[in-house]
Amino acid sequence: LSDRIFVRNKDRMVKILFETILYIEAERNYCRIFTKTKEYLLTMPLKSLEEQLPAALFQRIHRSHVVNLTHVDEVDENTVVIGQKSLPLSKSLREEFMMRIRTV
Repeated sequence: LSDRIFVRNKDRMVKILFETILYIEAERNYCRIFTKTKEYLLTMPLKSLEEQLPAALFQRIHRSHVVNLTHVDEVDENTVVIGQKSLPLSKSLREEFMMRIRTV
């Protein structure tokens, strides 16, 4: 199934459609997936999760953040805004990110 991922939430496996993911935040060996309605905590490193995401939709913007490009609302020199959340944008990943979002 190329449009979703299943994650463990308590004692069940829950479907998350890629299009509903706003961003993913890493904390050591944990990842938090943020959607519009819910937050999921996974026990896996960001690199492993990132490999399962479609590259056309997602972009790493910082060592601890991956964003869904379709949900980006604002960008400035050091931050990416999705909804009400400001996320750090690293200098080393900035150029690739700006090319991907097609700035004018």
